[in-house]
Amino acid sequence: MKKFLFAILFFLFTQFGLAAVIVPSPGTGNTVPEYLKVENFVKMTPKEFEAASGKKLNFIQKLYFKKLQRKLSKADITTDGTLNEYYDQEKAKFKLDLLWFVLGAFVGPFAILFAYTSKQPKMKKKSALLGMLVFIIWFGELFLF
Repeated sequence: MKKFLFAILFFLFTQFGLAAVIVPSPGTGNTVPEYLKVENFVKMTPKEFEAASGKKLNFIQKLYFKKLQRKLSKADITTDGTLNEYYDQEKAKFKLDLLWFVLGAFVGPFAILFAYTSKQPKMKKKSALLGMLVFIIWFGELFLF
């Protein structure tokens, strides 16, 4: 009796689980706004970017915006010529890992050492490096001046 009940429940749950698969349509999600194309992004100011994206940037996002502009102006343009690697369109935010940024700001060199030895993704390493810059400024102001 238990095996029969288990078989029926298993069959029902697997049927509902397979029915919940969402198939994306081929026409959606392929359009990239003009402000996320590299040739336009490199020439924009933070105010113009805020107006185009409809989202206000905070101080750290503005710093990252300028850093990213300098990096992209010196680097080769990506294959599709967009900022999808650095900017999340759905959340309308730059991809910056807040945890690794805070670790870099408070722990400093140990956060960078841990990020590289634990083989973290590229964005987490960059976030730790930006946090390390905050740590250097804070440490220099606190102990050197």
